[in-house]
Amino acid sequence: MKTTNQVLTDIWAIVTASSINALSGGVYKKTRPTASVLEDCVISLIPGTSARFVQDGAIYIKIFYADIFLNNSWLEDSTNGAAKETLLYTLSNTLLTTKDYFFRVESREVYTEEVPEIHQHFAILKMNFKIL
Repeated sequence: MKTTNQVLTDIWAIVTASSINALSGGVYKKTRPTASVLEDCVISLIPGTSARFVQDGAIYIKIFYADIFLNNSWLEDSTNGAAKETLLYTLSNTLLTTKDYFFRVESREVYTEEVPEIHQHFAILKMNFKIL
């Protein structure tokens, strides 16, 4: 069994060793700097049955990216969004081979969400896991 912070640290190490580390922002656990406009990656975790010692749960990895201002409107930079989704999908394949963890491939979801109040979107990877 591991604590939530141990799991986040394990996943953070994998993410920082991946191509996601080349983004303009940082890789953070749980939250990112409030006023950031950079392409930050945020890793969070929802523990399964126990938050004290994690045996299973869901990992969430988000990559934020700025919207574009065109014709007096804020629009998603869908080309950039697709590139971020591809990065996350590639990362998910790495997670599937991670020692000490079993990530459920059938639970893998990659999609984008809007953050309208800051004119940004984020691509997100969600995957369920179990600690071996």
